[in-house]
Amino acid sequence: MESNLLESLPRHDVLYHNVFKYLSMIDLFRLRAVCRQLHNMMEEYFSQCHHIHIKDSDGIADATTFEILTKSNSSLRTIVIPNIGDWIDDNLLVPVINDCPNLSILNLSQCKGLTNRSLCILGMYCENLTHLRLKGCTWVDHDNFMVFISNNRKLKLLDLQKCSLLDDECVEFMSKCCPNLEYLNISEINQLTDQSLDAIAKNCRKLKHLDIIECWKMTDSGVKIIKEYCQELETLNCEHCTSISEDTLEPLRVRGVSVDIQGRLEITLRRLEHVIDYLSPLVRQLNHNL
Repeated sequence: MESNLLESLPRHDVLYHNVFKYLSMIDLFRLRAVCRQLHNMMEEYFSQCHHIHIKDSDGIADATTFEILTKSNSSLRTIVIPNIGDWIDDNLLVPVINDCPNLSILNLSQCKGLTNRSLCILGMYCENLTHLRLKGCTWVDHDNFMVFISNNRKLKLLDLQKCSLLDDECVEFMSKCCPNLEYLNISEINQLTDQSLDAIAKNCRKLKHLDIIECWKMTDSGVKIIKEYCQELETLNCEHCTSISEDTLEPLRVRGVSVDIQGRLEITLRRLEHVIDYLSPLVRQLNHNL
């Protein structure tokens, strides 16, 4: 009876746009398994979806689910599949990229089964990309990133945290190709220096959010350039950047920028402990001599 009731409702105006979009992924797949009629309905619905968000907590995050959601779909605008392990690979993702030229938001964070092949295809076919998250994708390398970024100049959000093969040259080239960037995360790329901050400041004037956590080679000089050129900056995360001082950050706070340096006290305390450990034997020896 329930399936007959659903069949009697207008699919596009009611079910697809006003009912199914509120159901969880697991509920959609349960509905698909009820009967042949609902199976066919859900196949049609999946083929027209603009947005896909697969979470590991759904319990159905696997290659089969991804294939069902993406087959015969050339309308996708958003794909969000972060932290789902290594089952997503080039053979699964590349055909989807080829078929969806209007893709604008892509989250591949921690997708360790992919390679630079996907990145290159993404650069070739998805020129309308505005949001890309590659956090933890340590497979992204220098040369392929340069090729990708040269073809994707509409980016407003870019997350490269832990993409450890990138360097100052990559960031400088990226800043010139993507002047409309508003959000940039280059945290935990240890080889980046003030050269990256200089390029970002001078080329990405619309930047609102910058993450440089654990970029140990960045200093006060780089942050001062960011302060001078990025007048729209709202947030700066610089935890564990030990060469950036409070004297440099204070003018940003006065300007209303949210500055997150959580962890600085922890570092200071650890250093103090090391100093105490070093001095204690010397003090005991001095007392003994006296």
